[in-house]
This record gives sequence, structure tokens and C-alpha cells, in this order.
Amino acid sequence: MPALLIAIEGIDGSGKNTQAGFLKEHFEAQGKRALIIRYPRYTVAPYGPLISDWLHGHHGDPLTLDPYMASLPYAIDRATDPVLREALETVDVILLDRYVASNMAFQGAKLAERHERETYWRWARELEFGYNNLPLPDFTFVLRVHSEVAQRQIQERIKAGNQLTGKRDLYEQSDSLLSRAAACYEELAELYEWPVIEQIPGDPRAVTEQILRYITT
Repeated sequence: MPALLIAIEGIDGSGKNTQAGFLKEHFEAQGKRALIIRYPRYTVAPYGPLISDWLHGHHGDPLTLDPYMASLPYAIDRATDPVLREALETVDVILLDRYVASNMAFQGAKLAERHERETYWRWARELEFGYNNLPLPDFTFVLRVHSEVAQRQIQERIKAGNQLTGKRDLYEQSDSLLSRAAACYEELAELYEWPVIEQIPGDPRAVTEQILRYITT
């Protein structure tokens, strides 16, 4: 039986990494084999380092690059990841810290009109789930967080040494992009009927409990 595939989505600083860790603990306590996969794979050549460099402005401005073109390195990074396909048959639960919806939200945030975003979203899904034949998640959860809280948590992550480069990338520095990406996540959640989970300050395990209620009902 293929693994249960759970995608955890949201803007930077929304708590995806924390929730993936808590969910892994939960499933392992039940005796299940659980694996966290994080995208993009910044340290895996050739696409991960390219994405990291690009997000830090080394290949032009990532905030203005055409969303269709900007989607391709992320999509190829996922498509060439052997771990995901192997894990589908070797573990019980796969927790995805970002997946296809991240492209849809952040690149869709560059498009002003709803009809433009929906055209792009259809293209992105066809590219990744159709042409690249990635597995569809069984569940996609969107973590909702206010932008000021997200920025504070990004800074805390950097101070704790949990940031690859030790500084915010250009996406993380742009309050405007993060706000528009958050709005895109809301639109996507409504369109595809994904649960939106509000972050509860100081009580991240309460968020985990909400996620588990969706999974077990």
C-alpha cells in the first residue's frame, strides 16, 4: 500500500517545519514509518543550489521573473528526487514540507488578475502531476499566519542557525510578496478544498491536533 502523502504548505515563517516534526513524532509513536521531505532541496545539485543562488539575487531579480519560467527549477528539483518515489513504497507516511502548491502560491502571487492565476495554476498542476507524474498528496494543509508573526519567526530561525545561508532570501524580505502569496494560498485552499489551519501563538501542538483531526476523520 503506498504511503500516506501529506503536504504542509504556507508562507515562510508559518510553522511548516515545526508541524512536520510534530506529525512525524505522532506517527512514529503509533509504530508507523514516517519520513519528512523538504522542498526545494537547496543542497542537492544541480537545481537546489541554483534555486538558492537565484533567491538571493545572484541570477537577476526573483521577484520579477516570469512565473512560468520561475516554476521550472522547482518542478525539476521535485521530479528528479528519487527519495520521494522510493519512499512511497518503503514508509507509511510521507510529510512534505512544501510541495507543488508552493510554486502555485508564490509564482501565482506575481499575477495581478484571478483569471491569470487560475490559468497558471492549471498549467502548474499539469506540469507536475501530469507531465512529471508526481504523486498527488492525500492531504494538503495550509498554515495561516499573520505576516508580522511570520517575519519574526523567520528572524528567530536565522538566529537559531536554522537557515541555510544565515540570512533572509529576497522572497522572505518582501512583505508584499509574502502577503500576496498568503492571499494566493487562501484562494487555492478555497478552489481545491484544502483545510486552512490558523497558527495558534505559543501552542503549536494545538495546530498539530487540528491537522490530525482532518486526517483521522
